[in-house]
Amino acid sequence: MANPEFGYDSTEIEDLSQPLPPVRQLFSYAMTAIAFLFTGLALLPLFAILIEILRQGLPGLSLETLVSLPAPVGVTDEPNGFANAIVGTLIMVGLASLVSIPIGVMTAIYLTEFGKGGRSPIPFALLLRC
Repeated sequence: MANPEFGYDSTEIEDLSQPLPPVRQLFSYAMTAIAFLFTGLALLPLFAILIEILRQGLPGLSLETLVSLPAPVGVTDEPNGFANAIVGTLIMVGLASLVSIPIGVMTAIYLTEFGKGGRSPIPFALLLRC
């Protein structure tokens, strides 16, 4: 019997509820193990780079580095920092939040109060699932 809501019949559901044959189950486990192995191999160089960056960078990191502006090129006696990068990041996050939070709240209010039934929630649902 076809189910118009989901587009399949009850025999297909029964087929999906049956356990896999042992050969297919073994193949599935083997492929999962290979995927985890290759993921671990791909992460090894990334972790090696991260450890090297932390090993060389942590001794030079201090509070002065976080709050000082970058020193001009060639000047070595002034503190060298990246405060402008931190402030710029905070400004960008603040502007993005200023735009996106009201839109998100208004969309939620519209969908819960006015979007019941009808076709109007469909575009919002498609955008929210992305």
